[in-house]
Amino acid sequence: MAIAKNIKQKHEEMFYPAVRVRTRRSGGSGTVVFSKKIDGEVHTYVLTNHHVISEAIRVSKKWNPIQKRKMDTESLDTVFVEFFKYNNYSHNIGSFAVEADIVAYSEVDGGQDWALLRVRDVENEYEYVAELFPSEDINNVHIFDKVFAVGASLGHPPIASEGHISYMDDEIDHYKY
Repeated sequence: MAIAKNIKQKHEEMFYPAVRVRTRRSGGSGTVVFSKKIDGEVHTYVLTNHHVISEAIRVSKKWNPIQKRKMDTESLDTVFVEFFKYNNYSHNIGSFAVEADIVAYSEVDGGQDWALLRVRDVENEYEYVAELFPSEDINNVHIFDKVFAVGASLGHPPIASEGHISYMDDEIDHYKY
């Protein structure tokens, strides 16, 4: 079926890179930010929020025989990245989940609430990868600029919305947003 070129571009650049991230008890949005073959192995990374995967992270005090003292020990559970399939660009016909590892994160308290996941599928590149906004263009963003948001909140498949920049220079816990 026919689809306008600009609508197809929005699907491929914004909608399709959106994924759902799940842990055993929670879930939320994620975005594929990298997927390339490096030295014969595919590396696919997904950016999500720390609060989405926080229950998959446990820190406990355990005896370290080398240090001869109890130390904080981190345990990371496997998380799942759910990719979606579509007919006629917009009709969700299902999804498939792939195991992923938590690579890095910043906690909400004192951090910026992000987490980076690496998908365990090392054979298949993911076709749709979001491009990050160029940091050198940040001064060209203004109130009333049109923006789009895509996310898989509350267990839904990706949902797209349109809006505009409504506020600049918000500071929360010494971080500028």
